[in-house]
Amino acid sequence: MRIHADSSSKMAAFSLFEIVIAMAILSMIATAVLSLLWQAGDTAAELRYLDRRDEEVNRFVMLLRESIEGLPPNATITMNPPESSESGNYELLLENTPTAFVFGETIGSAEETFIAMRAEENLDGGSSYELALSRNDFFPEDTDGSGLAFRTGGSDDLVADEQGRYWLPLLSGISGATWRYWDEDQLEWLDEWTDDEVLPPLLEFALIESFGALPQRFVFEVPDRLVNPEEESQVTTSSNQTQTQTQ
Repeated sequence: MRIHADSSSKMAAFSLFEIVIAMAILSMIATAVLSLLWQAGDTAAELRYLDRRDEEVNRFVMLLRESIEGLPPNATITMNPPESSESGNYELLLENTPTAFVFGETIGSAEETFIAMRAEENLDGGSSYELALSRNDFFPEDTDGSGLAFRTGGSDDLVADEQGRYWLPLLSGISGATWRYWDEDQLEWLDEWTDDEVLPPLLEFALIESFGALPQRFVFEVPDRLVNPEEESQVTTSSNQTQTQTQ
C-alpha cells in the first residue's frame, strides 16, 4: 500500500492548528478564572474593611450614647460652633460629667470632656477629619509646682494642639459631623439650641464618612432630669415628703 506524502502533511498541519486553538481557549479560561479569583479577593478584603469600619463606628456611637444618656443631674452640654471654638471646628463640651467616655488610667476625674473634629493627614490630598477626645486627665502633670510636666497623658496616641490641650483620636476618616436638637414645641429639628436652662429631649448626630455620600444619623435621648429639671425637682421633693410622713 502506498501512502502519499501530501496527505500526511495536511493531516499534521490540521492537528497543529487544533492544538493552537485549544491552547488559546485554555488561556482564555485561565485568564477568566484568575480574574474571578482576583475580584473575589478584592471583595473579601473590602468586606473585611467595611466590617471593621462598622465596628469602629458602633463602638464610638456606643460610648457617645452611654455618655449622653447617663449624664448626672448637674451636667451641661454645650455645642461650640467653629467661629467660637478654640480648634476652629465643631466642639461638643460635656461639663460636670465624670462618667463621660470613662476609659484609660484615670476614671471619674474629668470635669470637662471635649469631643471635636480635628483635621488629619490625607495622602489623597482631600480634606479629612477625625473625631477626637480631650479630658482634663490627659493634660500634663505639674507635681511640684515648678511648671515642668513629667507626664503628658501617659499615652503616645495623644496629640497636643496650639492651645495646649491633648487629644485622643477615636474615629478617623470623617468628612463631616453635625448636631441637631429636637424642639417639642415646634416639633422640628433645630440646628442651634439657645435655651441655657434646659436641654432638648433628643439629640441627633449625623456622621459623614470620607468614602460615603449619605450621612449616618443617630438619635440620643437626654435624661428627663436635664430636660425638665423643675418637674424632676418636684417629684424628688414629693417623694422625700412622702417618705418623711411614712416614717
